Amino acid sequence: MPEVSLEVLPRLRAFEVESGKKLYWGGTYTEGGVYIESIANGVTDQLMNMVGVTTARLVVVSPQDGTLTVKINSSVGTAIVLNGSGCLVLAGAAVTAIYLSNSSGAAVKVIMMITD
Repeated sequence: MPEVSLEVLPRLRAFEVESGKKLYWGGTYTEGGVYIESIANGVTDQLMNMVGVTTARLVVVSPQDGTLTVKINSSVGTAIVLNGSGCLVLAGAAVTAIYLSNSSGAAVKVIMMITD
């Protein structure tokens, strides 16, 4: 399992128990849920796995150890900058694509939650 700050783990476990969704720590994702991904340094507009969800109504993107930029539904346009203590929450949205970029100088772990 990738390292993640300890204060995040109880919240992820609570989500798993309350929602019945599985937590993913890498590998193949087939349904909405919470998972951790590592975004390599120098990546630009990496299309993220929507874990089997065509249109997400709730999306959470939370980098753990560096700065990422996020674009929603298109790789063109204004990016949202998230640092290691930031979190993007989109509720009631119609998200069909998530693009992440990393120019921080090192790989960045990101926790993502996607549900329909």
